[in-house]
Amino acid sequence: MQWRAHLYRISLIIGVLALHQCQRTMRDCLNNIALISDTFSEGKFAELRTIAIFVCNDSICEILNVGITIALFTFLTIRDPHGNFLSQSFRASSILAVLSVAAFCNMQSNGSNARSEIRDETNDQRKRQFPVAVIFHAIVAACYWFMDMGIAKCDQSIQLVENFEIDLKQQKKVVESKKKK
Repeated sequence: MQWRAHLYRISLIIGVLALHQCQRTMRDCLNNIALISDTFSEGKFAELRTIAIFVCNDSICEILNVGITIALFTFLTIRDPHGNFLSQSFRASSILAVLSVAAFCNMQSNGSNARSEIRDETNDQRKRQFPVAVIFHAIVAACYWFMDMGIAKCDQSIQLVENFEIDLKQQKKVVESKKKK
């Protein structure tokens, strides 16, 4: 219970970090677009929709990062019995983690960090960070794996003790029946 409570609290912090990563990437993309386009000032709906789609495509890794955080938060809130690796929210976070890593690698290989040719001193575009939720997903998976192993060992030990108790009762009955004869 204590491990799950700590992981739950950490998930809240990871959620804030994931939102910050997403916001920063979207802001950098919008700044790049603003440098090379006058669309923002015109306010045309078609161009704004195109820009929104472009920003979402450019920030897909970070959007998936937020999705992982939400799925893990949902997974960590499951109580009595606690979630396991077959929970839908854990499965969703696993799929999103794989997609997020693929998107991150794709962005790195395509050189998306250098999206704009226009560079000046006011452009504070930073290198993209590895998705923090993917790391947290690995930590949660490792913790739950160890917890499941511990629970399985405890259940096995309890079963051995119960079997031993049954054997002792049977032996006691045999001994008592021999004494009566």
